[in-house]
Amino acid sequence: MQGNKTKAKEDIRTRLLLIIFLAFSLRMIDVSIPCHHPQPDERFSLEAATQPALLDTIRFTAADTHPPLYFIILRGWLKILPKNYDSPKLLSMIFNTANIFLTFILAQLWLNKKTALLTALVMALSPWNIYWSHLARNHQMLPVFFTLSTLALFRWLRSGTKKIPVCYCIIAAIMIHTNYLAFFILASQGAIALWECRRNLRRLFMPAIAACLAVASYSPYLSALKYHITEGPMNPGCFQHVVSPIYLFYHFLFFNIFTCNLGHLWYPPPSHPAPLLSGGLVLALVGIKAVKKIPDVSFYILLLLPPTLSVFIGWLKGTTMAERYLAYAVGPFAILFAAGLAEIAASGKPHDLMKG
Repeated sequence: MQGNKTKAKEDIRTRLLLIIFLAFSLRMIDVSIPCHHPQPDERFSLEAATQPALLDTIRFTAADTHPPLYFIILRGWLKILPKNYDSPKLLSMIFNTANIFLTFILAQLWLNKKTALLTALVMALSPWNIYWSHLARNHQMLPVFFTLSTLALFRWLRSGTKKIPVCYCIIAAIMIHTNYLAFFILASQGAIALWECRRNLRRLFMPAIAACLAVASYSPYLSALKYHITEGPMNPGCFQHVVSPIYLFYHFLFFNIFTCNLGHLWYPPPSHPAPLLSGGLVLALVGIKAVKKIPDVSFYILLLLPPTLSVFIGWLKGTTMAERYLAYAVGPFAILFAAGLAEIAASGKPHDLMKG
């Protein structure tokens, strides 16, 4: 019996390593296709990271909408590798691939290991996830800390301890130093904490302290963020991607995993509605099946609240700050999709093939 368990663990480990290898290989093969030629944002990243001194890099990023943590890490990365556009993309690919592994671990909060492997495979093969893995921006650093902070929060909430969640506090602080959209994640994690502690609201005091400490660490950049929201690139008159929030939210729900045509997202209506609508219907049916597999309310808060908040705020401003949410939302949607497929497979067999 013990030998069978050991062999099963080794099989899971081997399959996971193969999926990780496949994911990184696909990203390496696809990196030179024309649609991944350097964009203005990527040129900005390289220019910021190659400033003469570290303080120059920090000052240079005042022209960006994000704090400088990614650019500081990229600066160190470019001291090891050549200072060209492929080196920052390689860093993004490493972050993206690492998040596949972390999402495999996160998925096990709700799914067994075999279905968690399916989650990793969906993320590895997703054209949308592959596309974002090539951008030399902070959009792939954020998912890593999104997943890590969510893991730390759930483990603290379900441990029953009354101590301050130090690990979550540190990871959340790092997360909000990577991308302004981290605030939507932080708000959603607060909603999860409220739901999980609804029978003992006193426990909310500790995660609230942790979240406040994380937000306080962002204070040096608040004035720059306010300027960009009111005057700069995030202002409705300047923001580069003016889209229909409803249509974008539609993609969050149904096409996040398999959509890679940015034009279809940013400039609706879509040029090929039939396959998009049929694909959306299939994914909707899979999502409905997943509800039986994952009855946990906290998971659906994690899945739906961040894009809902970002789209709603974008709607209020007449634009959206949300399209980059798609860069890190693949994990929860992949978990949902894998759970739905597992439930469909199980319902068609006399025994649950996905157990183990």
